[in-house]
Amino acid sequence: MLLLLGMIFFLYGQDTYRSRQKLQELKEKFVRERDPSGMNLVVLDGATMKPEDFRNAVSVMSMFAEKRMVVVERLLEGGKKPVQEAVAEYIESDNFPQDHIVVFWEGETKSQKSIKSKVHKVKKPTKKSSSAKATADATRIPLLDVLKKQKYAQEFSPLAFAEVERWIAEEVKKRDGSIDAGAARLLASAVGNDFWRMANEIGKLVAGNALVTEEIVRENVVGKTESAIFAFTDALGARRRDAALRLLINERAAGMEPLRLLSMMIRQFRILIRLSQNDTEGMNPYVVGKTQSQVRNFSFDELKNIYRRLLEIDVALKTSSVDPDALLTLFVYEVASPGGILGEKQYSS
Repeated sequence: MLLLLGMIFFLYGQDTYRSRQKLQELKEKFVRERDPSGMNLVVLDGATMKPEDFRNAVSVMSMFAEKRMVVVERLLEGGKKPVQEAVAEYIESDNFPQDHIVVFWEGETKSQKSIKSKVHKVKKPTKKSSSAKATADATRIPLLDVLKKQKYAQEFSPLAFAEVERWIAEEVKKRDGSIDAGAARLLASAVGNDFWRMANEIGKLVAGNALVTEEIVRENVVGKTESAIFAFTDALGARRRDAALRLLINERAAGMEPLRLLSMMIRQFRILIRLSQNDTEGMNPYVVGKTQSQVRNFSFDELKNIYRRLLEIDVALKTSSVDPDALLTLFVYEVASPGGILGEKQYSS
């Protein structure tokens, strides 16, 4: 069991839901074990904090509690460089108090990704490169270096699929519910690593069901997205670009991951291609009946070109750092804009 003695925590990474959960756990543990009054828990905004604010917060001794907890949020993301450097220097100095708990929390924002990218790309100086040392000095983030070497530094990266399934089962259990393995697998596939959305979906599922089954997940989570994909395909077929874009934006705003969204689009057009060739063997009659009306909106060549383009986008998203939203938006313009009908305009790879 982790005892909250004097220590520095660094919580950061793309998965802000789990890092926020960890931060909340630390706060609750401190209040429960060290400071029931909550008067010695201090939260500082790194974007507006001054060096003296931090020094004062971690050096003040309390008459009512033997320890203080100081939480600093988004200092790397929004704090000024001189403040970051002053904090790093203070942490490394002999004057830094060792009997308080200090927690630095950072989310994975665009600016944070930029910081990490710069740090990872710095090359070691060589005799052949006189500018290497200057480049390293210019891109070095002293505070990031100091925090990442702390014993209690923890990065919250996206979980693997199996880990997402386990997380779902544990979260459902915490909420006094139960979920079968198939339902957890389907939910993990539908939502992915977006744990903010996942927590919301689990809350709704557990509230109305003693046992969450695959059928319940399909009806309440997956079914809604499938309906949106059907409407999206309808809008593309009618060349209603603005409607297609709105549906795309809504799904992304609801937390649908780009690759998951793309996989459902690929599946839909694969079905349309089969139906256009009267190939219904093994297909669900409900799917056939629901999708048949869309086939007449596309020629066979258009369907092949769209399907080929979706596969190209899939490869691009998996092998490059291209902006997925920009790529999906471009796809809508290519399909649904005047003069951009795929049957008339071939794609170049």
